[in-house]
Amino acid sequence: MPSQLKAAGTVIHGRKSKFKGLILADPPGTGKTLSVLLAIYQDYDPGDGPCVVVVPANHDQHWMDEINKCFKKGMLPAVLLNDESITPFDLFRYRVVIVTYDYLVAERRRMVQFEVDLARYSRGDKDTAPPRPQVALFSDVFKVGGVRAFGKYLILDDAHHLRDYKGVAYKTVKVFRARFEACIAVTGTPLVDSWFDAYALLSMLKAHPITSPALMLANFSEMRLGEDGVQRRMEPEGQRLIRLQAIMDAVTLRRPSPFEAAPETNETIRAILEDITRPDNAESPPPRKIVPL
Repeated sequence: MPSQLKAAGTVIHGRKSKFKGLILADPPGTGKTLSVLLAIYQDYDPGDGPCVVVVPANHDQHWMDEINKCFKKGMLPAVLLNDESITPFDLFRYRVVIVTYDYLVAERRRMVQFEVDLARYSRGDKDTAPPRPQVALFSDVFKVGGVRAFGKYLILDDAHHLRDYKGVAYKTVKVFRARFEACIAVTGTPLVDSWFDAYALLSMLKAHPITSPALMLANFSEMRLGEDGVQRRMEPEGQRLIRLQAIMDAVTLRRPSPFEAAPETNETIRAILEDITRPDNAESPPPRKIVPL
């Protein structure tokens, strides 16, 4: 649990940093989910909208189970968004909204198709106005002045699934990212196929110079003529590799796996949660602070 508390502090520090987020890349099984949830719980101000956690299809229930296991009822209200019955206004009853990448993409597709059909209707190419789709996360409601925005954090679970920056999932998340102050990319394997996988993760953060795939290639790789006379893109090496390591180190938290440590019990987790949220005037020891590493 101390490891998760420190990671939660680092997540909060990442939001406040110029990068507006970070890559949480601790190895699998080290409690990244709980670390993120602790940060969301601790870094809340009255009036904040919901934070959104985007997950692979087989991870949605895992996040709900972790919330129910580690937080008392009402401490961190959460909902799993998986059908059209939830309206944009319903979202603000919760602190956490969990949605799959597939559902987020489907919402975006419905809105894009609606905009295309509406433009055709406006030009006179369609006889009837298209019905407005029922969407929650991509609703035009959030474009209206005075409507509350989303919470501080967009959480991308297994963010390495977005490594194809030309794919529809990446493009959808990139558009959605603009609605949040910070983005936390959670992945135990930040680089899967290539060093270039890092581009998709870096592109969700701010205040760094790698703002396009072309700049990623120009800064960290070079073209070199092979013995067969063909120009090929080389892997990062020398100073280019050092630069890549430097920028990744600046925005990434990745620590060794402490598998030898004894696992925390649910009772211990609950006790620490109560400890860090107890009022200052309570007759108890001072609350444990969540601090960055």
